[in-house]
Amino acid sequence: MNRNVETISVDGEVIEFSVIGQGEPILIMHGGHSSCYEEFGYATLVKNGFSIITPSRAGYGRTSKSIGESLSKACQHYAKVLDYLQFKKVHVIAVSAGGPAV
Repeated sequence: MNRNVETISVDGEVIEFSVIGQGEPILIMHGGHSSCYEEFGYATLVKNGFSIITPSRAGYGRTSKSIGESLSKACQHYAKVLDYLQFKKVHVIAVSAGGPAV
């Protein structure tokens, strides 16, 4: 799968994310022991016309651990990623340990 990986800085903290596919966007919060390079189950979603945005959660990949200090802070950072990508509305899938992140 063709994957675009980027980082943005928000208030001095870094959030890393990837984008795969084109179409209606889905924000996926990966489980533990993963990062924005996750792709388990992605092929079917991409094949069916979805764009998948996967941020590396707090402390994973190149994302600053400090954004995970609170749910509110983490969500503000995820919103900044969506603003950067110019997505106003997305579906959300949270996998395993990614559930508490949203």
